[in-house]
Amino acid sequence: FLTLEEVRGVEERVGQLWGEEARDHLDFIEAKEEGISFGLYVTSLERARIRPDRCLFFVNKRPIKDKNLQKVITNAFLFAIPKGLYPEAILFLEMDPEGIDVNVHPSKEEIRFYDTSRVFGLIIRAVERHLKRPLYPTELDKGSERAHLLREEPFSYRPQPTPSSEATRGSPSFSRTPLEGKLRIIGQLKRRYILCESEEGLYIFDQHAVHERLMYERLLEVYGQKNKLRQPLLVPYLFELSPEEYHTLCEHLEILGLLGFKISPFGGYSVALQEIPAPLKGLDPKGLMEQILSTIGEWSKPGEELLHPLISKLACHAAIRTGDELSPFEAEALLADILSKEIQKSCPHGRPVFWFISYKELDREFGRC
Repeated sequence: FLTLEEVRGVEERVGQLWGEEARDHLDFIEAKEEGISFGLYVTSLERARIRPDRCLFFVNKRPIKDKNLQKVITNAFLFAIPKGLYPEAILFLEMDPEGIDVNVHPSKEEIRFYDTSRVFGLIIRAVERHLKRPLYPTELDKGSERAHLLREEPFSYRPQPTPSSEATRGSPSFSRTPLEGKLRIIGQLKRRYILCESEEGLYIFDQHAVHERLMYERLLEVYGQKNKLRQPLLVPYLFELSPEEYHTLCEHLEILGLLGFKISPFGGYSVALQEIPAPLKGLDPKGLMEQILSTIGEWSKPGEELLHPLISKLACHAAIRTGDELSPFEAEALLADILSKEIQKSCPHGRPVFWFISYKELDREFGRC
């Protein structure tokens, strides 16, 4: 047991237990409905751990252990942190004692909720809203070029090939015109990261992760559309498959159709790719088919369980790459797009799309405090 000083709040206690960094990057999520309320403290998701030992639960102010609550928290952050990791989180749940069975374990450490769907649903919905907050407070000028860009067909962000001569390899010149929310792009680092300054500090965006998240959301939108946005191929692309690949693909044609693909048998073990989802326009059909086959080959049964891994694989394949040099216009369009949307601020594999370091942290590192 630990003996700790009295503190004024959870934030100070987190600092005592997990350190100042955890305390300084603590988020608070809360929600309530009739008879139930909760507050969830979560540290920066970059601190996710390989063990769930820092997921703590209190129900009506009593510490409890509950495998189902642990599973709910894990699932709520499933696509926000890498697979196999757990957030640092402290949950305080208040509810009518009549809705709880406390006689599950002699020590009263374990409990059972009579209405699990209501309790767990409240938590999951609140976490989902939190993860989809705007990345940075923005007010999009509806008359601006960037706003027009976002209203029209999404920009592909496909960088033009850069000449190989040393004379042309300098970094592109970025204007210091603020993006929405007073973020200013100041450069591209190692053709991998987009650097932005704000009034609070430095934002470092992973260009691949940003575009991957955007592509994931667009493909998910196509899945949810009644009238799919498809891109017909000028000439159907024919694929000769092995018997195993052919039969596996045919089992998954329904889910692929819901994603906007049109694939038809073409005699023997051949198939014809005729249409692709509109967000994947311009991509090599052969590469898309390779991504599809490699993903569905890992799933023995067709169904919606395939949806996330398949869309994730396609989004990763479609996204701009590390090493792609972006023009100032391409970088601004990419960030303006993600800043305008309420979507998770991690790629579909759970990696963060940006990292922020405050001027206070920089000053501390340089001994200016």
